Amino acid sequence: MTRYLAHAVIHAGTVYRQSIVGLDDGVLSISRFDREVHSTVFVSGIVIVVAENKITLSDRQQLEYIFRKEILLEGGIKRVMRYLERRDIFASEETDVPSLLVIER
Repeated sequence: MTRYLAHAVIHAGTVYRQSIVGLDDGVLSISRFDREVHSTVFVSGIVIVVAENKITLSDRQQLEYIFRKEILLEGGIKRVMRYLERRDIFASEETDVPSLLVIER
């Protein structure tokens, strides 16, 4: 299992600040960062939980461009959220296979 600690984790329309996200055999876990956890990779940016079957390469490139273009982290998060909501790329817990999209600054 690979875990990521990021400035923000975006999942199902919610932003989790300073959180650890992990994906192990399709099982997603998100927890607030309160102590160091072994085998956790720090991401200076965001991690987005997306539906594997809904996101395209073009979406991935566009999300990276949107996030990196913004000067402030908050502006990047807001613009990424709008993009995700408009295209309904969020992973539904019942039907979709989740995938992690890591975007660094």
